[in-house]
Amino acid sequence: MKVLHRYLLIGRHMSAAIFEAPPNEESLLKITLPFSSFGVAHIVPAMTIEDAIKQM
Repeated sequence: MKVLHRYLLIGRHMSAAIFEAPPNEESLLKITLPFSSFGVAHIVPAMTIEDAIKQM
């Protein structure tokens, strides 16, 4: 697993992390479990705009 970026969403009381991880539960727990006392983690797949345009 590799964390690429972390962001604090100003005025939203939320943070966001962009990471690469294998598609299994263990790797996702490694990134979310330390923050579980702060709220619910939402994990969604993402891609760059350039890759999305290529897929069209």
